[in-house]
Amino acid sequence: MAAVTPQVTQPPGSAYFLRLNRRRWDDMEIDSLGRPAATVVGAWLLLAWARFGPQLIGDLQAVVRFVLVGVYGWLALSLAIYLFDRLRGRRPNLETIVAKIGLAHQALAVGGFAIQIVQILPLPILATIVGVGSVLWMGGQLAAAITSLRQTSWIGSAPVAIAAWVGWLAVIGTYLWSRLGHLI
Repeated sequence: MAAVTPQVTQPPGSAYFLRLNRRRWDDMEIDSLGRPAATVVGAWLLLAWARFGPQLIGDLQAVVRFVLVGVYGWLALSLAIYLFDRLRGRRPNLETIVAKIGLAHQALAVGGFAIQIVQILPLPILATIVGVGSVLWMGGQLAAAITSLRQTSWIGSAPVAIAAWVGWLAVIGTYLWSRLGHLI
């Protein structure tokens, strides 16, 4: 009788933990749009708190506008990826695209939370590093999510990911910079 050797699986690495690889996005089970929507709204609420602080309560209209810019950016980014794939003859699932692109906003949520902490430190460069780092991290998550959505390699998804992220960055990033630039 042959001895059975146990299969040893390696623990997921940091790319898996940071949602920077396709396997992580393939492993996600998307059952509704609730969690992605909460991620996007939560990220933008944290960024709004970084911008307005306690004044957030007094200027609710500006906060709603701020959060809606993030939500509209999420939906526009998702729609752009969907339309690109449709034009290429693919049959993408819009709900899955919207969900995964929404979950890629996790980096902004972490960045918004980190900005809350680094604001109290007397090192303004730290807020800049956190802000730029979270936007770059979001780009990496977006690329990994698109790779999972399209079921292709990084090379096959890179043009779509870069075009989508640069477009998002040009519109939403400019808005963020104009509102949060004094903090960063």
